[in-house]
Amino acid sequence: MSQHAPIEFLKKLGESTRTQEDPVHVMATVAFMLGQELKVSRCAYAEVDDDQDTFCIRQDYTSACESVTGQYQLAAFGERAVATMRSGHTLCIEHVEKELGESTAAETFRSIGVQAIICCPLVKAGSLRAMMAVHQVEPRVWTEAEILLVQEVVERCWSTIERARAEEESRHNERRFHDLFEFAPDAILLLDDVGEVTLVNQQAETLFGCARSDLVGQPIDQLISEPKPGDDTTEAATTPSSEGRLPTRMAQVCTRQGERRWVEIRQSPIHTGSRRVTAAAIRDVTARRELEAKLRQSQKMETVGHLAGGIAHDFNNLLTVITNSAELVLMGLKADDLMAEEMVAIRDSGRRAADLTRQLLAFSRQQVLQPACVDLNTIVRRLRPIICRLIGEHITVKIECSRRPGFVFVDVSQMEQVLLNLAVNARDAMPNGGRLTITTAVHSRASDSDRRPERERGLPQVMLRMNDTGVGINGATQERMFDPFFTTKNRGHGTGMGLATVYGIVKQSGGDIAVESELGRGTTFRVSFPLAPAGPPVATEEPTMTKSESSRATVLVVEDEADVRRITGRLLESCGYVALLVRSGKEALELLATQSETVDVLMTDVVMPDMLGTELAARVKELYPQIHVLFSSGYTADAIGRHGVLDSDRHFIRKPYERDVLARSIETLLNSADS
Repeated sequence: MSQHAPIEFLKKLGESTRTQEDPVHVMATVAFMLGQELKVSRCAYAEVDDDQDTFCIRQDYTSACESVTGQYQLAAFGERAVATMRSGHTLCIEHVEKELGESTAAETFRSIGVQAIICCPLVKAGSLRAMMAVHQVEPRVWTEAEILLVQEVVERCWSTIERARAEEESRHNERRFHDLFEFAPDAILLLDDVGEVTLVNQQAETLFGCARSDLVGQPIDQLISEPKPGDDTTEAATTPSSEGRLPTRMAQVCTRQGERRWVEIRQSPIHTGSRRVTAAAIRDVTARRELEAKLRQSQKMETVGHLAGGIAHDFNNLLTVITNSAELVLMGLKADDLMAEEMVAIRDSGRRAADLTRQLLAFSRQQVLQPACVDLNTIVRRLRPIICRLIGEHITVKIECSRRPGFVFVDVSQMEQVLLNLAVNARDAMPNGGRLTITTAVHSRASDSDRRPERERGLPQVMLRMNDTGVGINGATQERMFDPFFTTKNRGHGTGMGLATVYGIVKQSGGDIAVESELGRGTTFRVSFPLAPAGPPVATEEPTMTKSESSRATVLVVEDEADVRRITGRLLESCGYVALLVRSGKEALELLATQSETVDVLMTDVVMPDMLGTELAARVKELYPQIHVLFSSGYTADAIGRHGVLDSDRHFIRKPYERDVLARSIETLLNSADS
């Protein structure tokens, strides 16, 4: 090998490996070229593990011998090889048999068919990292030039492999960044130093509804808009952090299709040498905000419900006394008496307060319902004349009932309340006249507008549709229209409980309600209930009661509130009944022990301190089965329902009751017992 040969060889070696990207290919090329240059039997490059003993030959060059690629232990080649390699010196053996004799190391060399070897180590930072070896299958005297060439090649091979690995890692990182960027769940925009978009990902196309070519070059300020004053969003500071990162802030984007969506934006600088690049991550939070709004609404509803339930009992007891006291005073006054007008005002105010309490309970879904299977078509037809009178002659009413019976399991009086409240709402939307169309239908499958849970969507439903040609409802009002006490009417012209009551009744009855409206184009309410199996016909009008000897019956009133107990006794006596008044279940049992033959009806409050009304009723039925039981309560359906008072085989009257309702309940109880 001439003096110029190594220079020419190293030049060719550099040219051959410079453009190679795969480290394994670099190893193969170096082994091949060095093996041919030195005309050896084998040439191999090995990498050493961190344990400084295990090494791996991935590629080798062979000529008239077998490949030795694989994993080996350096210790198997003897202590001389281990010490020489770890010290950074080159191991040269010209004749294995003579130099190593019958040692284990010699046996290892013979096993791979080697008699002469040059093995040059590469030590970095005190650790053995790689080795370059040339093998000869017969003894050979190595020249100094050959040894120097191997030493030079191992260094160059290491550098080339490290360069290839660094480039491979860089390409891997680029692919990884591309995948993270392109398939990120957020829209990502890269901005230049003036805030114009230079690169966007796939999610940005989806968010803005346009091709990325339409986004590139656009100023970020033209793609997003800041929230308006009063928007439900948290104010965010715009002062960058010490790293230049802006705090997360809320904004809106307008899609190519004109849809406005709420987004969270996070901006942060990216260090790319001299260029200033900012990354903007934009997350669509429209659905999350809608869920949060629903949660807040639900929590608000729950709060109102707790409030309504908390005051219902006390309010209903007070209103029972106020309304009926005024009624009893009125009964003793002449029509022209000056006090009559004041008593009427007191009584009517009490009734309005009772209605408001019932509406609150209806909204919070805690009112006492007495559901039955009824054809919705029957209710609609029967209410038509009432609706016509209620909304006035300037509005045309059109009724279109389904030919198929629409049986629903609802409280008839509450269903009537739903219809009347929706009719009044329609009337107020058509001050200059218009048309109100009420339609019923039975759907065997769920419609597209059905918002019931998926498990219920396959069930048949009965639909009530009420459409008006009024002024319509804007989006902001639609979001709050079912809130209690929310009204668009002038002060003093509405309580804001009409639609809230409708919402509560429908939900408590297992139904759903939806609204579609557009300003200037009217409003449509859709109320749906599960279709109920056809049951026995339910009377939708109050039965006409006849006076009988039962009006002389004796009623034992058990009520822990003294004023309610007293006024109930007065009401019963004014209807011709004999009233016996006690304040607890214990007193009732003591009285019945001596007067059970004279008592026809036990009228008992449900929730009392010492003994529940249901417990008292059970004792009375056991001891005196001839006595009929009527329960009364001002508590919510939730509270009294736990005691089984609302079961179909029990008679119940809710507070605040009035004289006529109380008399009818007693009469109905006695007449049903006689029959």
